[in-house]
Amino acid sequence: MLVTENQSLRQRKQTIEGDDCAVLSEENVSLEEPGYLSSFIVPCTLHLAFMAATAFFVMHVQVATRFLSTSPPLYWFASYLMVCPGSNRWGYVIWAYSAAYILLGSLLFSNFYPFT
Repeated sequence: MLVTENQSLRQRKQTIEGDDCAVLSEENVSLEEPGYLSSFIVPCTLHLAFMAATAFFVMHVQVATRFLSTSPPLYWFASYLMVCPGSNRWGYVIWAYSAAYILLGSLLFSNFYPFT
């Protein structure tokens, strides 16, 4: 039992330290493109487009901002911009806008002013 564990440990150590990449089993390999090219994103994006068109033609601005803020692709894109290596400026802008929205919104809401 101890010999088998040592051999298994050596094999894992060689895989980690070696130059060869570990080969994933067939069940772990995904045929889908990662990120925004995935087919799982298309329904959410189409739903956001329909919601945006509805909001543009039918809703008031305050209602539209609340309505569109529930859509995940907006937050996915913002998180992508924040972690993308070439867009540090956009990451800072998104972070500053979010912080200002939270702070000003809390201040205005507590004083019975609209903030959306």
